[in-house]
Amino acid sequence: MTMQISGKQEIGGVPVLKVRDWLARDSTRTRNCLVACFHRWKPTRYEPEEYISRRVSTLMNALLKLGYIAEEEKQYSYEGQWYKLTKLGKNFAQASGAKRLKREAATQALESFMSRVTEVNADPRFLVRITRVVIFGSYVRGEETVGDLDLAVDYESKITVNDKDRHKIYSEYFKASGRTSPSFIDEWEWPKLEVKLLLKSRKRIISLHDFYEFQVMPKADNFSYEVLLGDPEQVKVDLLKGETMEDAEEATSVVTQP
Repeated sequence: MTMQISGKQEIGGVPVLKVRDWLARDSTRTRNCLVACFHRWKPTRYEPEEYISRRVSTLMNALLKLGYIAEEEKQYSYEGQWYKLTKLGKNFAQASGAKRLKREAATQALESFMSRVTEVNADPRFLVRITRVVIFGSYVRGEETVGDLDLAVDYESKITVNDKDRHKIYSEYFKASGRTSPSFIDEWEWPKLEVKLLLKSRKRIISLHDFYEFQVMPKADNFSYEVLLGDPEQVKVDLLKGETMEDAEEATSVVTQP
């Protein structure tokens, strides 16, 4: 579920929303990545390098202490230190700093969202359909105010041909949209992205997650969900599979504590 943060908070002397945006761009791979972020940040653009260095050290120590980043294991002793986002850090990178809305407004947004789901599945213009929708988080727990509507969505292609022919159809569809890209991946992903954009409909309250992300994300003790579209029993089975995959990932990951 989406983490809630307050724009008034700071981490290591840096506004929390600024830190969130840096982590969302995976700007913690090396110390130099954060130095570059500070240089692009207007308040520190003309500060001396020593000042920037101290601020970066303070921020990195804070991120390590919070468990948002972890040192990656070095293959060679002489190489520089690299960092990675932890699961907690990835959750923070997607955190919402928006004000919470009343439940009535959230319910209206959810009804509109499901109407858009019906539209996508019924309209042959769209090349993918939505097979599952699961809502989870504060709304399902019945809270009176809601930060986000956390919605896990699963998609499948409406085109029942082999991958080669499907890509040809997707490529023509992408070009017809007026978009351009040097990568075939963008062409392949466009039908799904187009649907996501429609589902989101620029609504701040809608927080979309792919079903796999929902399946393997860490679950809190008060985790609750409701299946709005799809087979509830299959969702339950897939969530159990997700716990197994999460445990396996934890077993193989190396986390260096500060």
